Amino acid sequence: MESFANLNLDDDDTQLQPDDNDFVASIENSTFTLIGKLLTDRQINFNDLKATISNLWRLGEGVFFKELELKLYWIQFFNHIDLQYIIDGGPWSFSNHLLVTHLLQLGEIPMEVSLSSALFWIQIHNLPSGYMTSLTVQLLGHFMSRYVNYDTTVVGGSWRSSMLVRVAIDARLPLKSSKRVVIHGNQSFIMHFKYEKPPIFCFLCGLGHNEKFYNRLFDGVNLTSRNHDLNKIRV
Repeated sequence: MESFANLNLDDDDTQLQPDDNDFVASIENSTFTLIGKLLTDRQINFNDLKATISNLWRLGEGVFFKELELKLYWIQFFNHIDLQYIIDGGPWSFSNHLLVTHLLQLGEIPMEVSLSSALFWIQIHNLPSGYMTSLTVQLLGHFMSRYVNYDTTVVGGSWRSSMLVRVAIDARLPLKSSKRVVIHGNQSFIMHFKYEKPPIFCFLCGLGHNEKFYNRLFDGVNLTSRNHDLNKIRV
């Protein structure tokens, strides 16, 4: 740390030039790191969350959790395989509340990274023959939020009853349950979406709580008229 000995922090143009060894160690400590945020208004016991998720993941080399601030966590892995397994296996939740994660990149500030989206596998049902294509999957993925990829074992080949797409869902927006599509001759059909491992969410504003606790109830919003059913969009 000798390189900081003569550092004058009163100078607005001060350039930080840490020792090379310190810089390398800092990079290594942030490698294989997810920043996670739990979307809930409830009080959460950090030790319970850490124990439950560690037991759920059961990683060979373990995982390190640190609470940066309320419901914001530093999640450190010790190899790329474990990290990728957790990213690919999401979404993850605690007590049915979504854990949104972000892969920390070099130079990012953990408390300032965007934590607004989560990866979901979504089944698309009721597509007519001829529309079960990779292009259709990509278009529908972007309609639902942001397309990531699709399951090649489901798309293509003989006709199937559904397609499976990986989508980054904006947690601030309502989940989409269906989409009406008009094709040639003004014919139309309605596709239905089913989400794998959906956590608690609100049909009005997105993930993090359900309609029972929605504060716009006090603004006269009638939720009973929306006719949504969680079981209809859950796999």
